Amino acid sequence: LVNNGGIATRFHDHFAEEYTVRGTYTRFSVNKNHRTTAGFDAKFNDYQWIDVIRPWVGAPIGDDESATQTNRLGESSDIWRVKPRRGALFATHQIRYRGLIANAGARLEYWAPGKYVDDLVDDERAPILDGVREAYRNDTFKLFGLRYKLRLLPKIRVSFPIQENRVLFFNYGHSTKVPHPTFVYTGLDPFFQDRSFFADLGNPNLDPEVDISYELGLRNQFSSNDVLNVAAFWRDKFDFITVESVIIKDPTGRETTRAFRVNGDFARVRGIEASYLKRVGSWFQGQVSGSFSKATGLSSTNNDALAQFLARGDIDNTFETPLAWDRPVDLKVSTTFTHDRDRPLFGVPGLNRLKLYLAGTFRSGQRYTPVEFKGREVNPFTGDQDWRPIYERSQDPADRFSEIGDSWLWFDLNLQRRVDVWGGDLTISLEVTNLFDQKNSIIVNPVTGSAYPDVDPATTDFTTLRGDSSFDVGAGTRDPRYEDPTSGGLPPFNPARFLPQRHVMLGISYRF
Repeated sequence: LVNNGGIATRFHDHFAEEYTVRGTYTRFSVNKNHRTTAGFDAKFNDYQWIDVIRPWVGAPIGDDESATQTNRLGESSDIWRVKPRRGALFATHQIRYRGLIANAGARLEYWAPGKYVDDLVDDERAPILDGVREAYRNDTFKLFGLRYKLRLLPKIRVSFPIQENRVLFFNYGHSTKVPHPTFVYTGLDPFFQDRSFFADLGNPNLDPEVDISYELGLRNQFSSNDVLNVAAFWRDKFDFITVESVIIKDPTGRETTRAFRVNGDFARVRGIEASYLKRVGSWFQGQVSGSFSKATGLSSTNNDALAQFLARGDIDNTFETPLAWDRPVDLKVSTTFTHDRDRPLFGVPGLNRLKLYLAGTFRSGQRYTPVEFKGREVNPFTGDQDWRPIYERSQDPADRFSEIGDSWLWFDLNLQRRVDVWGGDLTISLEVTNLFDQKNSIIVNPVTGSAYPDVDPATTDFTTLRGDSSFDVGAGTRDPRYEDPTSGGLPPFNPARFLPQRHVMLGISYRF
C-alpha cells in the first residue's frame, strides 16, 4: 500500500437541470358566473449521475510505455445521463350560482423516462428482468421517438351555503409524485455495475406514487369577528415505492442479489381538524386550532424495507402499522396584540405603534418501536451477571412504531415597534423561537421514550448513575456507565437529540 496523498474513495459528478414551458388560457362568461381555464406545462430534464468507488481499482498497470489496460472502472461504478420528459394538459371550469362555487377539472400527466431506458429495455445485455421488459412495453406507448406513460388526475372543489353565514365545502383530488431518478436508472448499464452487497437496481417500469385526498368541512361565521371551521380529511397514498430483493446475473454471469424498487406499499392518513378565530376591535386577534389524525401504512419511507433487509436478511412489511411521522395530536394557540397609535399604551412612553405576537404549540412526540428487557451482561471484571442492562428491539411486526415518545411543547414570540424616521417607518423587531428553551425529544431513546438526558459528559461521573433507569440505552448504543474493553457503538450524546434550542433574532428594517 502506498500513501497517494489523499485520494477520496468515491469519485462522483452529479447535476440536474430542468427547463419548464407553461401556457394557460382563461375565458370568462359575460356575467362572470362561468370561468374556464385550459393549459399545458412541459418539463425537460437533464440528469447526470457518475459514481466510481475506489477509482484506482482497474487503472492501467505498469508505466506509460508498458501499461496494461483492464476492463474495470473502479471497484464499482454507476454512470448514466438521462433526459426524461414530463408534463401535463389540464382544464378546469368554475361555476358560481346563488352562493354555490364549484370547480371541476382534470389533469392528464405524461412521463417519458427517456431514450436511455428505451434503448436498454431493448438491449438483452442490460440487467433488466424479462417481466419488467415486457411490462414496460405494454404500459407505455411510443410518440416522437420516446415511450410515454399517462395518468388522469381529477379534481373537484365545491362550497355552498346551507344557512346564513354557514358554508359547507368539499374537496377531492388526485396528485402524483415522480420517483427519484436513482430508483429508475441505477445499475441498468451492463458496463457500469455496483458490485457491493444488495446494491440498487433501477426499475424502468416504476410508476409515480399517487395521492388521493378528500376533505369535508363546515365554515361558521357567527359574527364579523368570530369564525369556526371544522373539517374531516382523508388521504390515501397508493403505489408507494418500496424495495424487493431480486436475483440477476452480473456481467460475469454470477447470480447476485439486488435491491429493486417496486410500487408495492400504501399509506393512509385520516383525521379531523378545527380552528376558531376571534377578533376584538383593531387591538386583538386570536386563533385556536387543533387536529387529531392517524397515519398508518406498510412503510414510512421508501427505504424502510431496504433497512430491514440489511438488518435481518428478509423483508416483512405485510403489517399495517403507525407510520414514523404520525403525530396524532397537534394543537396551536396564537394571539396578536396591536397598538398602532401615536398615543402610548397606558400612558407609558415607548408603548406605541407596537405589535406583539405570541404562539404556543403542543404536538404528540416522535413514534418509536419499543424494546424488551432481556437481562444483564456478564461483568468483565468479576464474572457476575450484573453489568449493563440488555434491551432488544421487539421483533413483532405489529409493534413497529407502536409507541409515542414525550410530547413536544414550545412557545414563540415576535415583537415589533415602528418609529417615524425621515418621513419613513423604521421597524425594530425581536423574534424568539422556543421562548422558554424547552427540551423536546426528536431522537428518542426506545428504552425511556424520551431523549437521552441532557448532561455534560466531561463533568458527569456516570458510574454513580448505574441504578438510574432513565440513563439505560438500547443495543447498539454505547452506555457510558459501563465502560470496558469490549464497549462499542456511538455514545448517546448527539446534540441533535432535541429540537433547536432558544433562538433570538433582532432585526431592523426601513420602509420609505
